[in-house]
Amino acid sequence: MRPEMLVCDQISRMVGAPLDEEGIHRFLRRLAQVLEAEPISMHGPGLRFRWVVDDRTLEVEAQRARGDWPFELSVRGMDTEYAIDIEEYRTFKWADPADYPFYWSVDICQIPGMWVFYPGAYPVGTWDSFSDLIAPTLDELPADIAMTPPEWRRPFRWRMTAPQLGDVFFTALPEGVEVMVESTGEALLVPRSILERWSGSHPVGMGMAIAGLAHGAPFMSVGFAFCERDEAHHFYAEAPIGPEWEHEGISADDFDEGEKTWEPLSVGELRRLIARPPVEQEEEPIEIRRAPFRAGLGAPEVLMIVGDIRRGRKAARVFKKHGARRARGGDGPVFEADGWSANPKRDDGWRVSLVEPPAARVRFDDREVVEYARGIGEALAQRYGPPFGCEASTAGTLMQLFAVDGFGVRLYAGYSRVEVEIGQFKPMAEYEYG
Repeated sequence: MRPEMLVCDQISRMVGAPLDEEGIHRFLRRLAQVLEAEPISMHGPGLRFRWVVDDRTLEVEAQRARGDWPFELSVRGMDTEYAIDIEEYRTFKWADPADYPFYWSVDICQIPGMWVFYPGAYPVGTWDSFSDLIAPTLDELPADIAMTPPEWRRPFRWRMTAPQLGDVFFTALPEGVEVMVESTGEALLVPRSILERWSGSHPVGMGMAIAGLAHGAPFMSVGFAFCERDEAHHFYAEAPIGPEWEHEGISADDFDEGEKTWEPLSVGELRRLIARPPVEQEEEPIEIRRAPFRAGLGAPEVLMIVGDIRRGRKAARVFKKHGARRARGGDGPVFEADGWSANPKRDDGWRVSLVEPPAARVRFDDREVVEYARGIGEALAQRYGPPFGCEASTAGTLMQLFAVDGFGVRLYAGYSRVEVEIGQFKPMAEYEYG
């Protein structure tokens, strides 16, 4: 069995179990022991660790707790050549920077002779671009560092030269981001708890804090740059400062700050903003009821439906053979049966829902859903071989993508849904990895 399938299986068995930062550390260390190697790199924001085993890439993502949502672990197993060397390369080369899969990476363990692609950095030359592409890294880094085992952590520190303050340093720590003015020795901590709230219930985020401390100076004039320049740290959106950018012919004249202005801040004013209590958002609790899980189709029926459609048999006959009847849906003809249904896809394939979705505010037990989906996946793997790609999470989601001579079968489970998509492989692969 491929290593990622073993890890997906382990993650699926953790659904519903309590998880905290120490638990994330233990899982990552155990995984490194099982794979007999530390990860080759970590990426963010949104912490991910990447291992390469033969021609496969295994990526584990750790997500911080958000409000009532607990910590979460997820894993993806991919074909390295397709998912990384082709699709990830294409994304960095052609996509809008807002769609980059990550904005930084740090090398942890090198594999001798392995070729690694490092995309060039997108030039960030205005405070607006900084707020969109760099500030989120600083907002997320404290949580990302806290979820990283201490032995894999690396320093993250930036400097800018503000017109009224001189050199100001910003250091990411598990507790928050430390701000230190070198000329006066003033220092304060923007707590992690505030940065995690900043998008809605607290006024302070690192974008507005850093721009405010610059007192209206153009972004390109403050020299905002990462301090730890080495071969391990890589950034894919940064200020175009230094000889390598001069060689590219990029200068401050290439950027227009526009009309937006940022409110100037002193260190004292920033300290007072940090001390403000968060604005508590009153939300009515949503009561979710549990319903008993009942599958509409078993693994043998799923294999027969997939096999018949793959062999080119008419879908109507295939579905009717298994008890479905034709109905009229919003997107065209659909087939419905007791506990399952089928809908056409835009690429001429089919999406078969293996369970009937529960009513609003009603959910199945995530563990039962995943256990059923794992059984379907095992049957598909026995018939068609190991999946081309797979995913699983402690939130109760699961995905397996199978490739059969240009034909694709995609199994998805999560949030009280279990679906099998049948059709062309290429659109499915592009959806998952493009």
